[in-house]
Amino acid sequence: MNKKVSIIIPVYNGMATLSGCLQSIVEQTYEEIEVLVLDDGSEEAAAQQLDEMIDSILEYKKRIGKKLEIQVYHLEHEGVSSTRNRGIRLAQGDYVMFVDADDRLYDADVVQKFLDVMQRENVDIVVGNYVREVDGRIEQTTSHSVYHAWKQDSFAYRFSGFFSVGHLSYMWGKMFRRESLLRWDIPAYAIDYGEDKLFSFGCYLHGATYAFLEDNTYIYVRNLTSVSYQYREHYEDGWMRISHETERLAEKLESLKKYSTRNATADLIACTLLFAVFFDGKMVYEEKRDRESLRRLIAFYGNDDWARNYMRYMLQPKVRRQIPNLVYRVGIPMFERALDRHHYGLISMGIRWIVHLDMDQKIKKMK
Repeated sequence: MNKKVSIIIPVYNGMATLSGCLQSIVEQTYEEIEVLVLDDGSEEAAAQQLDEMIDSILEYKKRIGKKLEIQVYHLEHEGVSSTRNRGIRLAQGDYVMFVDADDRLYDADVVQKFLDVMQRENVDIVVGNYVREVDGRIEQTTSHSVYHAWKQDSFAYRFSGFFSVGHLSYMWGKMFRRESLLRWDIPAYAIDYGEDKLFSFGCYLHGATYAFLEDNTYIYVRNLTSVSYQYREHYEDGWMRISHETERLAEKLESLKKYSTRNATADLIACTLLFAVFFDGKMVYEEKRDRESLRRLIAFYGNDDWARNYMRYMLQPKVRRQIPNLVYRVGIPMFERALDRHHYGLISMGIRWIVHLDMDQKIKKMK
C-alpha cells in the first residue's frame, strides 16, 4: 500500500501566488497526496478569493486526471507557527511537507524522490536542495553537499546546516516523518521572525535523524515584501527570544533525561546570536544609513551578559578549529574579541564595509 503524503500550506491574505504553488503540487507524479490549505484568519475578501481559487484548482485536477485530495480550513488568526502545528495534527499522511504559499515545488517528481530516500534511509527528515527565484530569474543556491557528510553531532554540521548554508533552518524543502513530529510535539512560538528556525532547532535537539536528496526540490521565491526582508524595530528581541526558548527546550530534554544536548545547545545559541548581530546590523544600516543606530544595536548584544557568555563559547580552540570556512574561521574570533572588549565602533565599521562590498553574498558562495 502506498504511503500518504500530507502537504501543508499556511496562507494569510496574500493569495496572488497560491495558484502557482498549488499547480506545482497537483502536477506531482506521485498521487497519494493530501493538500491542507490552512487559512490563518484572512480577511473576508481574501478568504472568498481562496475558495474560488480552490474550485478552479479542483477543476484543473479533474481535467488532468489527478486524484489527490485538497482540503481548506478557515481558522482563527493564530500566526504561522500555530497554523503549521494545527496542520500536523489535522494531517492523515505518513509523511509531511510544508510549502509556503508564494513558493513552488521544483518539478513533478519531487514528492516521489523524497519518498524514495525516506523509505530507503528510514530517517525522520529528508532534506533537499533548492533554488531561489529573484525577479523571475532562477539562482542556484549552495548545495547541502558542503556539509551533509560531516557527523551530525559536530559543530561544523550545525554551523553550516543551520547558519552559513542554512538548509536545516527551513521547514520547506524537506519531508518529515509525521509520527516523529507528533512525538516531539514542538510548541508553537508567537514570534514575528524565525519561527521556522526555532522549530528546526527543536527537531534537532530531539535527536532527529537526517538524510539528503541531491536534487533541487523547491523554488524559494524571494519576496521583498515578506517579513524576512523588511526592516522592523527591535528585531533583536526576536533573536533573543529564539535563543532563550532554545535553552529552555534543551533544559527540559535534559531534565527528562532524554538527550544530552549541552554542546548542541551552546553551538546553536552562540551561532544564532552571532548571526543575529550581523543580520540585524546589516538591516539597520541598509535602512537608516545611521552609524549610531548600528552601534546601539551591537551594544545591545554586547552588554547582555547571558548573550556574551554564549558567544564567547566560540573562542574555545576546539570549537574554532571546526569552523569550516576560512573567512569565518578568521573573522568570528576577531568579532568575538571586539565584542568582549566593547569595541562596538570597530564592529560597526566592519558591518558597514561588508554591506558596501556585498561581502556576505561572496562569502556564501565560498565552501
